[in-house]
Amino acid sequence: MAVGGFGLEASLRQLMPYTVLVTLKDARGNAQHYEFLLPGDGNADYAAYCWLLRDLNYTGFLNVEVSAMIHNKPGYDPVATARVCYASLAPKFSPITLFP
Repeated sequence: MAVGGFGLEASLRQLMPYTVLVTLKDARGNAQHYEFLLPGDGNADYAAYCWLLRDLNYTGFLNVEVSAMIHNKPGYDPVATARVCYASLAPKFSPITLFP
């Protein structure tokens, strides 16, 4: 949504009634020239995302999406990537934060 110029809060408020799964990935650029990144490697504010999901009463799954832009690169290591994503996101999406 960010690459397309759509704000996080406005988008989530509109989409939440239809949302059964949230997929997390980061990006940089604009709609014409963009690069998908791992969560935490861009400018997405995942702490704010977490609080917004909580405020909107989201209780579904969170899934990390690893774009083909990443997993098609030479030397891609899925286990290392999973560890990096977990280390980046876990502090922001802990059960204590989501469900105090």
